[in-house]
Amino acid sequence: MLLALSLFGCAGTPPSVAYTEYPPWKPPVLTAAEAPIDDGQIAEVADAIDAQQVETARVAMDRSSDADVTRFARDLVVDDSNAPAAVLRAAHREKAALQPTIVVERFESQARDLRAWLLSEPRASFDRDFLSSEIKEQTRQLDLLDHVLIPGARDETLQAELKQRRYSVEHRLREAQRLSHRFPPP
Repeated sequence: MLLALSLFGCAGTPPSVAYTEYPPWKPPVLTAAEAPIDDGQIAEVADAIDAQQVETARVAMDRSSDADVTRFARDLVVDDSNAPAAVLRAAHREKAALQPTIVVERFESQARDLRAWLLSEPRASFDRDFLSSEIKEQTRQLDLLDHVLIPGARDETLQAELKQRRYSVEHRLREAQRLSHRFPPP
């Protein structure tokens, strides 16, 4: 598989977008031994990504003062609340065992940190900061889908579900970038 993967890096992040740095965690690096190795683990990672997105988007739905940002957050909740069922069904078709991985633990920890950070953000800068964090997160998800999850999936149905998810993540990235232009850095 991969020798190393910077799971939480932002290799594809456009340099023209200024970001607010949110919670002070270091980008973990996954070794080949830590990367998902079977369809069950891949489905579990996909589910953890969705849970993180839903959690942060719900905060944005409550705290945003912009109708378009609230709609964007609501769309994230709807999309990611429905996505896990499809991926998990695909993994179960091949009787893949769902096993927690270090990746899932890192996503869960990151979700808690990100939620706490979003809740502490001043309302005046919340929309800008939420969108900049989403640009980072969507870019990270694309990297993970492209370099670990899709190539690592053995089941064709699971791979097709992940490719569909990649399309959705790419769409959300473009939408977050579009909306972010309305909220320039201070």
